[in-house]
Amino acid sequence: MTIVAGTLDRPIDAGTARAVAERVHGEHLLDLLVDGARFGVAGRSGLSVYPALEQAGADFVDALAEAGYTLRHWDRVEWVAGAAVSDGP
Repeated sequence: MTIVAGTLDRPIDAGTARAVAERVHGEHLLDLLVDGARFGVAGRSGLSVYPALEQAGADFVDALAEAGYTLRHWDRVEWVAGAAVSDGP
């Protein structure tokens, strides 16, 4: 899973942020948070750590630019790994 959070050059509305996040992650979008010019997105990735982080960051910058926004700075870019947990045999 990748988690990216950043601050834009101006506030972004929830609908535009969702459209950008869905464009980048598609059906793998897990969650989205928008607060004025700040946003955060979590999505599933089948890639290993470095390609996943590079893709998540670069794809978001490109998608935001196409929507007319500029990323001022990243607040967080993270890759989280985990295993599936089952309570059955």
